[in-house]
Amino acid sequence: MKFRYFRLPHTHNDAQIPLIRVHLINRQTKQMFPDYTSLVDSGASLCIFHAAIGEKIGLNIQSGRKGILKGVTVGTGVQFIHEISLVCGSHSFNTEVGFSYDLDMPWGLLGQQGFFDKFRVCFDKSKSEFEITPKQASAA
Repeated sequence: MKFRYFRLPHTHNDAQIPLIRVHLINRQTKQMFPDYTSLVDSGASLCIFHAAIGEKIGLNIQSGRKGILKGVTVGTGVQFIHEISLVCGSHSFNTEVGFSYDLDMPWGLLGQQGFFDKFRVCFDKSKSEFEITPKQASAA
């Protein structure tokens, strides 16, 4: 799957970032939040999403395993880990992700565990595009 970098207007040199849309699904209730914009972030150790999105798919956020969140919050934040189904293009898989009320950015993060361990990602800034290829076929 090839994607174009997203231009952030009104930034130094119109910065470009790798954003994609994914679907989040509650594995128990099958409630889905479609087209959630997320940053493909090789520096994130785990996929992190806004707690409000988890609530919209019927999760009791604070019932998840509690963890510390750093780098994408003001100071230190808290995340709650839940297993969900994540859909990227035509590929669906189960994975553990963090949900946080403290996430201080307008999109979710697709990180090493839960995304980069499932997909090969090739960034090509010179062409303003990036490609995401599944490492293996998987089903939710």
